[in-house]
Amino acid sequence: MIPLNPSIDNPALENCPCSSSLSNTPRVSIEKGRITPVLDGTMDFEVYVEKIQAITCSQTPEEAFYLLDQAFKGSVPIKEHNEPVINGIIALMAGIAPQDPVEAMIAVQMVAIHNCSAFLYIA
Repeated sequence: MIPLNPSIDNPALENCPCSSSLSNTPRVSIEKGRITPVLDGTMDFEVYVEKIQAITCSQTPEEAFYLLDQAFKGSVPIKEHNEPVINGIIALMAGIAPQDPVEAMIAVQMVAIHNCSAFLYIA
């Protein structure tokens, strides 16, 4: 079972320097195969997009969402039951913290390959 938000309430991450930043990671919900941003009282859509661009080190929102879409589709089907995995992908990208667009592309490949191999092991 994959936790819904592995960065919150996990004693193993208390001393991890990145755990506090991951709790602010943008999240998504999936309804009928469609990914939508989770906007709460702390984040409006513009801030959400800025965070996604920062996570993917992208110049434009289109580039940012394209990279994340590749990571999602390379990992799991876009289905409601995979919502925790999709949010985990965003957190992984934030944790990898690419510093330029090439690193962002490599990070997408790392995440997708990791998830494919991990889910093959489970199957």
